[in-house]
Amino acid sequence: MEANATQLLMTVFVAFVGARIAAEILEHLGAPPVVGQVLVGIVLGPYALGWCQPSEAFSMLAELGIIFLLFSAGLENKPSDMWRVGRDALAVACAGVVVPFAVGFPLAILLGHSGTASMFIAASLVATSVGITAQVLSRMGQLSSRAARVIIAAAVIDDVLGLLVLSVVQGMAEGGVTVSHMLASAALAIGFVTLVALIGHRAVRHSERVITRLRATHAYFVAAVACCLGLSVLSSVIGIAPIVGAFLAGLAFAELAEGKRLQVHFEGLTEFLMPLFLVSVGMQFSAEHVSSWSTLGFALALSGVGVATKVIGCGLPMLRHGRREALRVGCGMVPRGEVGIVIAQLGTKTGMLDDVEFAAVIVMVLLTTLSAPVLLAPLFRRPAGEATDP
Repeated sequence: MEANATQLLMTVFVAFVGARIAAEILEHLGAPPVVGQVLVGIVLGPYALGWCQPSEAFSMLAELGIIFLLFSAGLENKPSDMWRVGRDALAVACAGVVVPFAVGFPLAILLGHSGTASMFIAASLVATSVGITAQVLSRMGQLSSRAARVIIAAAVIDDVLGLLVLSVVQGMAEGGVTVSHMLASAALAIGFVTLVALIGHRAVRHSERVITRLRATHAYFVAAVACCLGLSVLSSVIGIAPIVGAFLAGLAFAELAEGKRLQVHFEGLTEFLMPLFLVSVGMQFSAEHVSSWSTLGFALALSGVGVATKVIGCGLPMLRHGRREALRVGCGMVPRGEVGIVIAQLGTKTGMLDDVEFAAVIVMVLLTTLSAPVLLAPLFRRPAGEATDP
């Protein structure tokens, strides 16, 4: 037990310090620090230097980084602001599911992969991991911009739609789809998101009397952490990503007078935990993933499709706001992150993906995750008030 604790502390220390050094260097160079932190995970991970060893405890700490980051994103966006971009977000989310799957499935078939494998590959293209994008926008002070609101709201909807796609794909791969189960899961997920978004802030406001009576030094912070973790657990139980619940919890606390102070508390948490998440993404990469030219070629083709389908598919519904805003949203929806990795792992566990297909999906996840910060940085360099092209 003591040896495991020491190993975890060593991994956290090396990952955190390495990520922070990389971030400082890249910020001085004017490059997105997120990229450097993911690359640190590749270099220090088990498939390279081996200084950072993955473990369940480390993964849980990394997951907390995204959860608290999305809570902070919710704090910066009032529910009324999110409802205002609801129509755009719904259109972006639907296009971000339909276009990647419609392109990815026939592409995989044409390249000689089986029908079930092609479905899993296409499902991995549907995924969106907003954690990377939220981190980039947070560092640039753009979390309250219209593009950020659309991206985050679309990612929440995308997660619900992605759950349905994955359920259908898994059901077809295993020999049948239970329509009633699929509809029940969809209704539960949609109902949960809608209910919390509608009444969450009212419930928190009515709870202020209880919060103010707590004897904790930072009572609002204690209540916010409890709400954040509680809704994250509920999201996970329902079958959608825990970060959805965390974001909804942030929305619920956004209108409180203590909101600004809460942001400072949670910024401190994310400054510590987010580098661990970014390093953990890089740790997934192995040179064996690109051990042959055919695997590398398929991985690069998949990555190109992964970037193009999100940029084009998610950008088209935003063209009425200008090309620049459309590109911001499209690029913001590109990262597949841990969501794509989970789908790939599910495909291998069920025997639907072979080693080459799994490797190609992992490379696609990493390349889309790395490309998003590079694409987003120049698009947000203009003044925050400039949302559309002249």
